[in-house]
Amino acid sequence: MHVPFCVSKCRYCDFNSHEGFGRDTAGYVNALAWEIERRAPAPARTIFLGGGTPTYLDAESLRTILAALARAGALERHDLEFTVEANPESATEEKLQILRAGGANRLSLGVQSFDEAQLRRFDRAHSVADVRRAVAAARASGFVNFNLDLIFAKEGETLESWRRELDEALALEPQHLSCYELTFEPATALARDLERGRARKAEESLRSELFHFTIEYLASSGFQQYEVSAFARPGRECRHNLVYWTSGSWIGVGAGATTALGACRATDFALPETYARAIRETGSSLDPSTIECSTPKDRFFEVLMMGLRLRTGIPAELIVRRSGEDPLRQPSGPLWALIDQGLLELRDGWLAATPRGFEVLDSVLGQLL
Repeated sequence: MHVPFCVSKCRYCDFNSHEGFGRDTAGYVNALAWEIERRAPAPARTIFLGGGTPTYLDAESLRTILAALARAGALERHDLEFTVEANPESATEEKLQILRAGGANRLSLGVQSFDEAQLRRFDRAHSVADVRRAVAAARASGFVNFNLDLIFAKEGETLESWRRELDEALALEPQHLSCYELTFEPATALARDLERGRARKAEESLRSELFHFTIEYLASSGFQQYEVSAFARPGRECRHNLVYWTSGSWIGVGAGATTALGACRATDFALPETYARAIRETGSSLDPSTIECSTPKDRFFEVLMMGLRLRTGIPAELIVRRSGEDPLRQPSGPLWALIDQGLLELRDGWLAATPRGFEVLDSVLGQLL
């Protein structure tokens, strides 16, 4: 589920998010509830209520969304994983209590940094104190499973300053950490800063050093890297994201949300007002121009690109089931070339990147394409 509203657009953000001030958020929430009741699976195995910032909404709007999920029968599984994204400044105890009582059992906090200067550089609306308050509020509301998002390779960052940030995060005792390398996505304010010489990208050697340090340091604290950017305590991997990485099917609701059913995908209208108007006028929120079905060959590469992000890799039989293509059928194909180079390995029916291949995964995926 997408709630595309935020207080302000962060400088690095290229997601479908919009400053909410002056918008008809109530009209959007009513449209979202309508779509949930008609399209949500009953029961759902996982639910992800994501950004912009769902906790930007007021308490009554959150209750409306949760009630729609309950009416749709989406909350009935006893083992449901229901994640809500939140920003520290808006994750109040009142809202978190509403979410927890309404079935949410996993929280993902957009911390990004424990350095006040870096938070200001990114135009984040919260402080480090807000992070600590939000975690305390989450625990008081009954959340025991939560993730913290962090960004590394920030301008001016050193190995020691990043170690301190990881220590700050670990002190809050999360069950999951998402550690992303800072990227300069096109059309973002940060990318424009880079073009104008107002921002600098960390040196490649430092980026590599920070990445490897993160893996080793978190491992020493009981976190295993199970995906390129994802680290979890045993049993706390994000089951919802594993659906994406194993190229499963899902239903997306809300402005800009994508639905993937097998080889076919379609996306809801991205602009909140257009999305709500489409539901009112036609009863459908899907943007017809986004409907596409990939060919078996394209699907084959999509499955590999996602599955190889996992440390364990992906079962060869799952690749066949998802794409209809056998990765091992052509001994002269690119997969076998990468295996011969020691970048991929096939073991016990699983295809995975080797430790060396995982270090240069972008290059490996580029060769596959």
